Amino acid sequence: MIKKSLEFIFLMIFILLTKPVSGQFVYGVQLQSFGGAKRGAVIADSITVVNDSRASLKFEVPQTIGLFLEYKLKGNLPFTFRSEISYKPHPIGLGLSIFNSKFFAGKPIGVYTYKSYNFAFELPFNLCYNLIQKERFPFLKLRNLEIGLLGGVTIQLLSRGERETYPIAKNFNSPGISDVNFAIYNTIRNINYFYNYGARVRLGHFIATYRRDLLLTKSGTNDLKVWGNSYSFRTSYNYESISLGYTFSFKKHQ
Repeated sequence: MIKKSLEFIFLMIFILLTKPVSGQFVYGVQLQSFGGAKRGAVIADSITVVNDSRASLKFEVPQTIGLFLEYKLKGNLPFTFRSEISYKPHPIGLGLSIFNSKFFAGKPIGVYTYKSYNFAFELPFNLCYNLIQKERFPFLKLRNLEIGLLGGVTIQLLSRGERETYPIAKNFNSPGISDVNFAIYNTIRNINYFYNYGARVRLGHFIATYRRDLLLTKSGTNDLKVWGNSYSFRTSYNYESISLGYTFSFKKHQ
């Protein structure tokens, strides 16, 4: 499914760049607010690892900046092709709670560890369908009203960064926890794929979007490999974002 989605994206890019299709390019800058959830767990012998969504989200930067590019076919066709590049600065990452089945003073022996990234880039590719589109409103002196839906795929590029570890209980530095805490770093993937859907509104030079991204693969992390064994580590990610952009250049292609 991922291969077919990427083939479709590159096919559309190839058509836009090589075919003399009449239309209009619009590009600009946008601000984006995002949030989401990360869920998953893995059990390695007596060690349990839980993807702590609420804790990890505390470290995420709620606003990012990015660029967008749109291409609209000439005439009354209600379709617009849209792509973005959004930069999520440090620190964002994967928040995990690692526990041993043993207990100390009535509490599980464990740590909270945070694996952060140096950076994260998101590259959404969308097809937008305009339910409403008006070029002019003479009585309001407004132009280019478009209201519609969008859907497509998102490629997320990640770079491994620093790590921080916090004790949850005493004697947290047991050999089992230490081994897993070190090995869990290699479960972070450098690239993830999502499918997305949402809504888009354009009014004059302003473009607002709402987008929800859901993981396209079975897991957002690699399996946990420790003590010569491989343990299935299934995680699910989903994000929601709201963006407001402003177009600073228009270019028509005939």
